[in-house]
Amino acid sequence: SVPKDKAAEIIRQQLGAGGSPEEGFVPAIKSGISELKSAGAALAGRTGVMDTERAKQIMAEEEAYQKRTFKPTEKGWTEAPVTKFTELLGGSIPYVAAPLIAGGAATLGGAPALAATGLGALASGAQFTGQFLKRQVDEGTPLEKTNLAAAGTAGAAAGALDLLSFKMFPAIRGIF
Repeated sequence: SVPKDKAAEIIRQQLGAGGSPEEGFVPAIKSGISELKSAGAALAGRTGVMDTERAKQIMAEEEAYQKRTFKPTEKGWTEAPVTKFTELLGGSIPYVAAPLIAGGAATLGGAPALAATGLGALASGAQFTGQFLKRQVDEGTPLEKTNLAAAGTAGAAAGALDLLSFKMFPAIRGIF
């Protein structure tokens, strides 16, 4: 039998709710997923899909989770190339997943390539728009006063570039 305090510590560590933030792939992917949730809350709150106060609460909770979970290595690329690469990969996977899933689902559903590409671009553009809104909030603009038009325009352009980069990978090219 495990003592209650030890069991609570194990649970907190497994949930990322205690202890020190860690380096590496798994903490990076957890932080990336959390960052994506925060960006989604910013977009939902700014567009009226979600109550603004609730969106701000989610953003704050996710930021706290990220700080508890992940601390990028302070070593340089020459000292820890594998750690740097796996952290970069882990932080990127959540952002790559939604456009690939949207495009892949459309392709598997028999949609024409143009529709699959459009869905992938829409998912990617929405992610970037949320990130750009969140950045405005991080820089001190209240969520209610963020510039949705600027974030949306930049998000659409970034999403298009993102999809263009997907076409460079042979394994992904067929999805879009």
